[in-house]
Amino acid sequence: MWDFAYQAKNDRGELQSGRLSADDVSAAVHALASQGLEVVSIRRVDVEIEPSVSEPNTAEHSAAEHPTHNPALELLTSVIERRHLWLPVIESQLQELPTGPARRATEARINRFSQSMTVEQFLQNTDGVELLPLLNSDEIPTPASQHMQAWLHRIYQDQHRRLQRGSRWSYPLLLAAIGLALVVGWSTLVLPIFREMFDEFGLNLPPPTRLLFWVSDQVTTYALRTLLVVAVGCAMVIAFMRWWRSRALTNRIFGRFVAGTTENLRAMSRLTGTLAELLGLQLPLASALSFAGQASGHRYFADAAARAAESASVNMAGNAGLNMTEVGAPVDPTGRLPQSVVYGLTAGNAGQPNVAVLRELAMIYGQIAQSRQERSLGNLPVVGVLILGLVVGFVVIALFLPLFSMITSLA
Repeated sequence: MWDFAYQAKNDRGELQSGRLSADDVSAAVHALASQGLEVVSIRRVDVEIEPSVSEPNTAEHSAAEHPTHNPALELLTSVIERRHLWLPVIESQLQELPTGPARRATEARINRFSQSMTVEQFLQNTDGVELLPLLNSDEIPTPASQHMQAWLHRIYQDQHRRLQRGSRWSYPLLLAAIGLALVVGWSTLVLPIFREMFDEFGLNLPPPTRLLFWVSDQVTTYALRTLLVVAVGCAMVIAFMRWWRSRALTNRIFGRFVAGTTENLRAMSRLTGTLAELLGLQLPLASALSFAGQASGHRYFADAAARAAESASVNMAGNAGLNMTEVGAPVDPTGRLPQSVVYGLTAGNAGQPNVAVLRELAMIYGQIAQSRQERSLGNLPVVGVLILGLVVGFVVIALFLPLFSMITSLA
């Protein structure tokens, strides 16, 4: 049980201040609401209430669950608990959203944050990383607050980008559907006529024509088996890709050659943005690097951040008596982090991390990743047309090759 300091308004709109004891923030807010008080602000006083004599085993269980004192973890926990103050504000904004993807995504965010979660689970969630600057604010949670407006602006931008991606995928998917319909139509109506004609003349079919007739048989005669094979093949490819990405084998094999891919840029944007916010909370550099690496969602950079955190811990141990922010940032021992990030970790006074530079890097990485994705999506219609043209061209050539050989033989 913890002691909480609060400010709240009563039914007459008068502001009251006080303290109360509760298990967590949500319980404290609920207790104040039952007294007819509307919470304006609440914070946990970092003094745990001693258990009563009637509960002798509580302290033992608490010691067993928390064998070591971790101030950084406790600070992040107290910050994350503030989400219960912001959720009602987000719910009020939800009512202004029209029915559609933006409203459903916001409802999903509220449901996720309404559930209990650890610090690691919170930071590994992309929505949690976006919410961290808002939770780190001391502003009173109102829709007009600066951090709330900035967070809602990012949410609207994210939904706008998702709608754009959906609209850009519609044309390639339409081309794919047209191509599939053409293949089924040719296999059912056109190709049997050509096959019967070729069999009557006893022609020795070239490889492209034999391949075309084989595909026709798979689509028509063995349709169920083909569908099963395609489904199993797609599942195996997806599982392999997930396994490959979970181990970041592309980065481990090719290293700097793939440093500028969209996936890596997004991971670096999450890493640097989370690192900036955690350092803004005055977390020790080792803890900030460790948590930011987990928030990146990329094993290659998470390992690099963990190694840098170990180096920071060693650096702090070698400078006993100094705070980690006074010691300064270590050099990346793995060489995996970009030089700009290493610079941001040492660009402050006396070699300390520069939070402003890290925030700017996070924004730059995110913008570059977004522009790369938009360019790739913009090329999808052209690629779809080319693929459909190649399929039609292959069918035409495969059907007319035997005719050319038959005309040559007759001549």
